[in-house]
Amino acid sequence: SMHALEQEVVAKLQAHAKAAEPIVAPSSRTNAAQQAKVALEADPFNMDLIRGLGACYAAAGHWQQCRNVLLRGRNRLKEIMDDGKRFDFALLLCEAQYSCGHSDQAVVLLREIEEPLDPAKAAARAKLACRVYCAAKERQLGLKEFCKAIDGVNFDEALRTWALARVELQRAGALDSARNM
Repeated sequence: SMHALEQEVVAKLQAHAKAAEPIVAPSSRTNAAQQAKVALEADPFNMDLIRGLGACYAAAGHWQQCRNVLLRGRNRLKEIMDDGKRFDFALLLCEAQYSCGHSDQAVVLLREIEEPLDPAKAAARAKLACRVYCAAKERQLGLKEFCKAIDGVNFDEALRTWALARVELQRAGALDSARNM
């Protein structure tokens, strides 16, 4: 009967949803954030701990908390001597700004982030920059970053990048241009 068929479809969808659940249990994510928070309370000006707590919040999808924590270190980025750590902090804050709807602030921060020499970090920056610039209605800059993000990657990776930025590209009126690259 039709009802039995619908129940079978529902059961399959539930099985797929169950299989797609994150491997890390949410409780362990909150434990990590709680531990990072306790460590930060003991050493409130430690930039590594600020970034660590921000990263915990980001991993759990709590972008507002991530943004709030990372903003504490916003004006102290130059204190981070390690280029890689400074880049990671700034890029995470940029993503948090973007994810919280503050694309203009994300653009300001993005312009301060130096182009990294490491190809993986350069690709991560370009992927985020494409979305940030498009969200801020900077169509040409968004397309330029999209080109950087897909330069030299295989088709599947280029498609993944396009899919990730599709909504922003469309809002900025750049979807057709990106599709034709």
